[in-house]
Amino acid sequence: MMKEHLAVAVALNLPLVFAVTKIDLCPPNILKQTLSDIGRLLKSSALNKMPVIVRTNADVLLAARSMSGDVRIAPIFLLSSVTGAGMDLLRLFLNVAPLRKDGSKVTGGWEMHGFVRQY
Repeated sequence: MMKEHLAVAVALNLPLVFAVTKIDLCPPNILKQTLSDIGRLLKSSALNKMPVIVRTNADVLLAARSMSGDVRIAPIFLLSSVTGAGMDLLRLFLNVAPLRKDGSKVTGGWEMHGFVRQY
């Protein structure tokens, strides 16, 4: 289902944001492979996106600013609900990123979709 959601988002020229969850449970080699797979997908000629792993507040601000202009940037957040890792960065991003607008009318906020990768 993720590929279909990506296709629709790209067709509508919507900004993409990725959240990689459960990083506390994931072995380092699997996390590295997952990030590589996401990066490869985003850089493909079909998507032509630039993946940015968000690790600092400065990365959050860069990603948020890009949401209103350069929709080529696709921020990737690394999260753990158990340890709280990355949650502060995601929360900051959701607070500072602009709402999507169509002319002067706000047409919607954020929509979340996901998939499970088993390892």
